[in-house]
Amino acid sequence: MNYYLIGSGKMASFLARCLQAANTPAKGIFARNKEQAAAIAAQTGVSLMDHLTDIPDEPCTMCLICVPDAAIETVAGQTGQKQHSIMVHTSGNTDITALGRYAVHYGCLWPIASITANSKPLTEPIPVCLDASDSDTLEELRATAEKCFPQVVVADPK
Repeated sequence: MNYYLIGSGKMASFLARCLQAANTPAKGIFARNKEQAAAIAAQTGVSLMDHLTDIPDEPCTMCLICVPDAAIETVAGQTGQKQHSIMVHTSGNTDITALGRYAVHYGCLWPIASITANSKPLTEPIPVCLDASDSDTLEELRATAEKCFPQVVVADPK
């Protein structure tokens, strides 16, 4: 799986470090705050991206949107329509259908804990909750989550 991160806050930094620690580093990061994104890129070896539309739409690609809840749909729309890749947000407060207009395959990966600047990947028992648009996407999301989180819970859609 090729991972791309959008955002430069605590969640994006944490996931970049998680993926790196799991030997599956992200391929690229994009953020409005270029300075913070460059710091994450330098720390984790991730390529800094100039445009959201640089995220490829191909199988085995996951776009992790790590931005404030109010910006999720706007950012998703700016990535361009995704037919093959998986678009994921990290909010526990935003329904996954917010991504449905922009991607065929989409979901949510929500750590059920406050992520801080000092949160340590793979060493803290942070559980994560998943939800996805379909069973194949859920399995890809679960495989990703299990690389970074010791406890993975699938949301009950009811």
